[in-house]
Parts: sequence; C-alpha cells; structure tokens
Amino acid sequence: MISTTSSKLVLESIEDDESVLFAIHASVEPYRLAFLLNKNLHIKLERNKKDLDATCKGAVGYFPLFCYHDMSEDLSYYLIANKCMRDNDALHQIDLDPSSGNLFSSQETSTTTYLIPERKRTDYFLKIYAEATEYIDQTIAHKLNAIPAIATAYLEQQDQLKSKEYLIFD
Repeated sequence: MISTTSSKLVLESIEDDESVLFAIHASVEPYRLAFLLNKNLHIKLERNKKDLDATCKGAVGYFPLFCYHDMSEDLSYYLIANKCMRDNDALHQIDLDPSSGNLFSSQETSTTTYLIPERKRTDYFLKIYAEATEYIDQTIAHKLNAIPAIATAYLEQQDQLKSKEYLIFD
C-alpha cells in the first residue's frame, strides 16, 4: 500500500521586518533637514533625480526624496517629505465691479497633498532598512531628537499606517 503525505505551506503576511520608520516634526525645508541629518548621523543623503509622485484623493503630489546607501554597514536611508504644497493655476476671472479699478482679478490657490494622509502633522519620514533594527531604534531616535531644528522624532508603527505602500523604497 502506498501512503502519500501532503505538506501544506502557509504564507503569512509579508511584514517589513528589516526596516524602521521615524516620524519627524520639523519646520525646515527638505534640503536643510537632509543636511542636518547628514551632519548628525554621519551619512550622505542625496536628493533623488526624480521626486516620488503619489496620487491621493485625485490630487498628484511630488514629494522630495533623499537617499543614502551605506554599503559597509548594509544600511539604506530614505528621507521623504510628507507634505507637498502645490500652487493651482491662477484663476483669472472677469471683475465686473468698476469700482475695483481692475478688469481682471487673479486668485491664486494652493493645495496641500499628504503622502500619508493619516499623519498630517508629520512633516517627514525617515525610513532605514537594516538587518538588526533593535540598535537603530534607540540610537537614531536619540540622535534625531538632539537636532535643534527637529521639534520631535519618534518611531512610527508601520503596520498601523493605511497608506504604507508609499513608503516602500527597496
């Protein structure tokens, strides 16, 4: 009698175990924050030639992205802005009120698009891919919070983000 056994493979949800994500609150321009991180973390973030473009609620935003790959330590750093301000085309309307002195008035509006809409108060995200993330959590958090231009920085729970697909860089 021939006996056959079958094996069953179960694919569990793919988690991003090898990365940590920091939320950063800082009211500085992206290039300035990249400079400060380079100086304080001893890395060399460089701006990507192409910004990350994302569509959220019909609005397209272009988010500055900075990267650095440390081959000797096998680490990859990604700094991405969470907010993108874009000016809408000026709306030219005919002003029929002769007392205004202008035949045409222009109204310029701007729209803020968020990469991660559920974290509107977060200005930037720093994602670090590494094999051993335990060391990175404490060390980087301490160094980030020591930078005067950063109001606060903390470890973000990636599994709780609804729009986490925008933060996959590798």
